[in-house]
Amino acid sequence: MVIFIVLSEISCWLVQTIISILLPSGRAIYNLLAVGVFISVPLMLMTKTRLVGVIILISILFCYIGYDVIKSYPIEVGQLLTILISVLATFLIKRKMWHWVREDTIRDANGGISYFKHSWIRWLIRLI
Repeated sequence: MVIFIVLSEISCWLVQTIISILLPSGRAIYNLLAVGVFISVPLMLMTKTRLVGVIILISILFCYIGYDVIKSYPIEVGQLLTILISVLATFLIKRKMWHWVREDTIRDANGGISYFKHSWIRWLIRLI
């Protein structure tokens, strides 16, 4: 829980910073995406780069849609991204912590050196 709270604050700050940079520069973003469309169309007409052109065009269309959604609903998108980033990062960190505790338990059971001498420390790490 502590990890999730810290990560949610960090990701909230990061997402708000990115959205506050993206919103005022809308004209420049649309110009860059238009240049990408004009680059992808000739690539689609050539035989060897047709797949690359299609991939670029589809990704640019998704970027257009994504920027329009961010521009229309910045608070909701920011909250959603904050929750997704926090949950994913917390899951990855907790998974690694449980792995360390499990390895230490196995090491202690086999008579090796245990980094967590008492079992209550292992449970405390699992609960964090």
